[in-house]
Amino acid sequence: AVKGKITIVGVAVQDADITVTVNGKSYTTHSDEITGEFTVEAPALTDSSVIKVDVERKGLKSDTYSYNMSNGDITSYIPPTTTPPTTPPTTQPTTPPTTQPTTQPTTQPTTPSVEKGDVTGDGEININDATEIQMYIAALVKMTSQQMQAADVDKDGVISIKDATEIQMYVARLSSALG
Repeated sequence: AVKGKITIVGVAVQDADITVTVNGKSYTTHSDEITGEFTVEAPALTDSSVIKVDVERKGLKSDTYSYNMSNGDITSYIPPTTTPPTTPPTTQPTTPPTTQPTTQPTTQPTTPSVEKGDVTGDGEININDATEIQMYIAALVKMTSQQMQAADVDKDGVISIKDATEIQMYVARLSSALG
C-alpha cells in the first residue's frame, strides 16, 4: 500500500477469502490458490488512511490486522505483533544458594543444524514446508527461530512468498537451489 495509489497488494494463505477495509469501507477479494497473493482496488490512499485486513479460509479466520498510513508506505509484509501480558512469578526465592559450582563445564551446548527449506523440521523438504511459510506470512502460525532460519531460503533476511515459491519450485524439480 502506497500513499496516492489505489491498488493494495498483499499475501495471505492460499485460496482464502480476503476482506480489506479502507477508512471504514470494505472490499473483498480472494487470494491466489498457489502464491496467496491478492489485490484490491480502493480510493487513493492518504496519510490518514487506515487499512484493516481479515483473512478467512475454510471457516478459520485470522486476527484483524490494522495498518495506519500515517506511519508510512507499506512496502513489505511485517506481521503486527502483540506482546503477551507478563505475569510476575508467584513465589520469590528467599535465600540465595549457599554453594557455588567450582568447575565450569568443558563443552558448550551445540546449536542444532538448520537445513534451509526444512521449515517443519521433519528432515524432508516438501510442500508442507512451503505451506508453513505461507501460513506464517498470513499470521496463522508462529515460527521458532530455527524455523525462521530454515524458512529464509533465499537468505535475504525476510521470510516472504519468494521463500515459499523457492521450496515449491524445488519440490516440483524446477530448481535444485536447495538440493
